Amino acid sequence: MKEQDYHAEVVCLQQEMDDNLGKHPEAVIAAGKSLIELAEREGDAKQVGITCYGLAETYYSLNETDAFFQYAIKGLQVQQDNEQWDLAAQTLNLLAVTAMYQGNASFAINYFILGLEYCEANALELIAGGMYLNISALYMQYEEYSRAISYIRKGLDCFKNHPEVEAFEHSMIAGHVLMGDCYLSIGALAQAEECRDAIRAYHEPQEAVLQIPVGVLETGIASKRGDEAALERAIKKVMELLLRPDALSMDIFDDVFSFCIILLNRKRYVELTRALQYLDHLAEKSQLIFLQIRTLAIWARYYLRINRKDDFYEVTGRYYVLQEEQRKAECAVIQSLLDTRLSVESLEKQQLEMEKTNRILRQKSEMDPLTGLPNRFRLNEYSEEAFEQAYRAREGYAIEILDVDFFKEYNDTYGHSAGDDCLYAVSEVLKSVCEEDRIFAARYGGDEFMMVYTHMTKEEVRDVAETIQQRIKDLKLYHGKSPVASFVTISQGIYYGVPEPGNKAWDFLHASDMALYQVKRSTKNAICLEDKHLEPFRE
Repeated sequence: MKEQDYHAEVVCLQQEMDDNLGKHPEAVIAAGKSLIELAEREGDAKQVGITCYGLAETYYSLNETDAFFQYAIKGLQVQQDNEQWDLAAQTLNLLAVTAMYQGNASFAINYFILGLEYCEANALELIAGGMYLNISALYMQYEEYSRAISYIRKGLDCFKNHPEVEAFEHSMIAGHVLMGDCYLSIGALAQAEECRDAIRAYHEPQEAVLQIPVGVLETGIASKRGDEAALERAIKKVMELLLRPDALSMDIFDDVFSFCIILLNRKRYVELTRALQYLDHLAEKSQLIFLQIRTLAIWARYYLRINRKDDFYEVTGRYYVLQEEQRKAECAVIQSLLDTRLSVESLEKQQLEMEKTNRILRQKSEMDPLTGLPNRFRLNEYSEEAFEQAYRAREGYAIEILDVDFFKEYNDTYGHSAGDDCLYAVSEVLKSVCEEDRIFAARYGGDEFMMVYTHMTKEEVRDVAETIQQRIKDLKLYHGKSPVASFVTISQGIYYGVPEPGNKAWDFLHASDMALYQVKRSTKNAICLEDKHLEPFRE
């Protein structure tokens, strides 16, 4: 085919896909298959990558998982080979979400990690934001609400930087719904209501797949508050939305599942059976056994609650049969993925993938090899979780940054080996004061270390800081180039406070860094502990 004719036909088929996207999926699929056949015949790999993603996304929206996997896996290989990193990241996101709904958390995490690596390397902030929200949903499945909230915050931060994009408001609403659900799950009603109020600041969404999660959040808040009138309105709204043709989507399975739990607890059995029938239809259409198992679990609780024992025994029997099918399905998925990898990858590509995996593992390793302390990656994760816990409990939270005074002079004078020994000795002192759930130490970088204090008063934090200072002095590490002492000393900057709305863990870090700066600028070999009102840091 002449190049000009080929490009004209590609434009025509691509336009047909774009025009029918979200409206006529059968037309999208027909045009997409023709376009892939044409592109493969002409050797246009990039067009194959683009079209495979369009078909995978369409089959995902139709809940047709077998066809979705066919085009997602095929497309991912092409996208990676041709460095179509935005498409590859989006494909990995869909694969991860589908793995979540299959109950394969380990596969989901692997897809998310690789997708986020592509996002970071190629500045794909909006795609990363969507992934963070989906990762939070995975943590919510396993009731890890603190971690879920930290990932939601990351996702919202990504979207906040792009108010100009069409999906900005939808993404912000979705993030606040997830955060509100998390707060409800841990009994933080006031924070859940703040999320609901944040949602109301945006235009009301028109799509059922976004209206339903908002309605479920409002139902949960009304139920927790005991506001029967608001509860009645919220339940009625969600039930009406479930009847809409555009409501049948895997993306809201977890929301409707939560809605069913509320209905069960409130003994709204008429609405419960209708909502469960919706979940049954969605789970059967998707052919995802994990979703069927979760739905059966609520049916069983319902039948037990109303003392319909025969129905209860029938449902539990189906439940255990499906559990065995789920185990077999997981084995089949693993085998399929192994076969795919072994059949399509050359030894050279396998080696590259192994090197990439090893690089990720090295980067994500949580321990600093020199000191044996947690490294910056683990520190970031821990400090975010500790901050969220302190915020919810309205308890004190403190960050300390400390570094070795005149360490460069020490290193230059006595050599890098002695410098390493010095840092190791300091780390051993920090380990000696650590206490689980109260005091956490990590190497921040170079000669800087960080302490995170929780469940402690300001006086207790100062006592620990003074203990660290004295134990470092007691090491008697000779430092002939230090103007402040004849042995190694440290400077410490600490900020202590109770997290308030609008604060982030980063604000505390910045404040403690400023406190350290005060010490380094004046005397060194001292402690500066600040506790004045903290304004959010603006970069």
